[in-house]
Amino acid sequence: MHNPFITHILQQLEHTPKSKALFQAKCPCHDDYDQSLRIDYKNGQITLTCPVGCQTDDLCRRLGLTPNDLPGKDPEYPHNRLISFHDYRDEFDTLLYRVLKYESDTIKHYRPDGHCGFIYNLDGVRRVPYKLPNLIKQPLDQWCFIVETEREVDRLITMKLSATCNPGGPGHWHYSYNPYFMNRKVAILPRPHEPGRHHAQELSRQLSTFARKLRIINLNRIPEGGDVCDWIMNFKHGGAKETLLKKAKISLEDAPALETPINLINLDNVSSEPLQWLWPQRFPTGKISLIVGDTGLGKSFLTLNLAAHVSTGKKFPDEPDEQEQREPANVILLTNEDETHDTIRPRLDAMHANCLRITLIQSVKKSDNHRLFNFAKDMNILQNVVQNTQDVKLVIIDPLDAYLSPHMINHPQSLLDKFITPLKLLAATYQLAVICTTHYRCDHSHTLYRAIRNTWLLTKDHQTPQRRLLLPLKSNFSPQNNNALAFQINNNIIQWDPDQLNIIASDFIQNQQNKRHSTRTNEIKNWLLEILSDGPQWSKDIKIMAREEGFAWSTLNIARRAAGIISERYEYQGETFWRTPQQEDQKPKKGYIPPEYWTNELIR
Repeated sequence: MHNPFITHILQQLEHTPKSKALFQAKCPCHDDYDQSLRIDYKNGQITLTCPVGCQTDDLCRRLGLTPNDLPGKDPEYPHNRLISFHDYRDEFDTLLYRVLKYESDTIKHYRPDGHCGFIYNLDGVRRVPYKLPNLIKQPLDQWCFIVETEREVDRLITMKLSATCNPGGPGHWHYSYNPYFMNRKVAILPRPHEPGRHHAQELSRQLSTFARKLRIINLNRIPEGGDVCDWIMNFKHGGAKETLLKKAKISLEDAPALETPINLINLDNVSSEPLQWLWPQRFPTGKISLIVGDTGLGKSFLTLNLAAHVSTGKKFPDEPDEQEQREPANVILLTNEDETHDTIRPRLDAMHANCLRITLIQSVKKSDNHRLFNFAKDMNILQNVVQNTQDVKLVIIDPLDAYLSPHMINHPQSLLDKFITPLKLLAATYQLAVICTTHYRCDHSHTLYRAIRNTWLLTKDHQTPQRRLLLPLKSNFSPQNNNALAFQINNNIIQWDPDQLNIIASDFIQNQQNKRHSTRTNEIKNWLLEILSDGPQWSKDIKIMAREEGFAWSTLNIARRAAGIISERYEYQGETFWRTPQQEDQKPKKGYIPPEYWTNELIR
């Protein structure tokens, strides 16, 4: 009887075989120079004996096992023999949980408890594709085979092929697995049964917008109830690997058509989860946020200040004093407007940021050339950086327009497909807060404003010009009347005002527009009164002079009414002229325009 854990133990320990059932190894629980640990293996039962007195429980913890694994049987049903075990690990090769498969098709799970022990449940454990670290390391131009069981994955990996499967088998694929296949070549190998075919169609629908190439390969000569391992057994003299790769390279035109182009999710299978926040009630994790504002107001300063808070775990300005300091986290920075050595780093140092936790994506290297990062081509690069950088909580893109192609900016559907949708999935998968900056657009129907659900306006306080206001422009995650914040920038440091402001962005924008319109109207009123100070003027002459000043005719009429200037017709069906109320009996001079408004057109 075979116990698969014997291989797991021997791979971790320096050992010497004494016989087929006896091994001597160095004990992992004490300083051992003589290989004093005795490993007996008989009838599937593993016995660990240390002459120094190390306990079996301690030995199992050091080896990543439980005492129940040593007999190679189900502890509840001793006659139920253990067939295999499979470790599910995250991007950093950390064990998430282990799957145990027994002879009677029984499946059990246990997970680390954080204290070198294990718990027999999966409560709150994140699910990932099987052999995820191996998948991430594979080049993007190598075919990745998706099968149904861990046994098939292990067999394909021994053939030096990239392979994975989802936990739970057919019907349990989760959308959070999709970003791992961004720009990869994917081949799906279904079993010859109805659940396998449905599973392959479901994967095709979900991965069609992520994979560079997608192929469903229906293998022949698989017996009823068999799998890829049985198909490989048909190649007694080798050639299974070459045959698989050849089938994967067949033109995609030969791939079976999808049954339906939509992806359906039954909401009964979706569990409710509370929204998580990077900065409570302002910037959520798992979402994209937008900071908009005019040039030179300090958008880059603000994002670097956020990076400083996240990298050190400092409390955000409006958090209460009793709020506990959070754990420091890593930040990924995309910025191209400022130099790294003389602008970005000095600013972060002045803000006391932990620069060890801040990573800048400066450029993308292709052959011997370096180019700017572009979301139309390099989304998979950002995903790989996130995967390989542990504990990332914030991604900053400053400014967003620098990393989008002109086609994406001018075509809303391209912006959605190639930037917003993949970035949303990346943020949701890794629970990141993605914060982008861009210039303020008066047209709120722009795709960015409609698709990104959390937008903040950075503007100048016109009463105190050196003061900046951060106002909620749009938020689907927190109350619209969320208090605004104010700050000033002094010596590369953002100094936040202690008091919050009850200002709504839409009201603030409307008031500023009204003030600008009022100022412009007063300017035109004064100009009109000056023109009319010498007497009434023909309206056509006023129109020529206004054009030279850059005044619109519609705005001119608004200012005329505001100033009480009267438009009157000269005699019956004659031309119109403008006058003040005090000029009731006066008539305009014929064809008089001051010399400063003479143009080539008038001279001719």
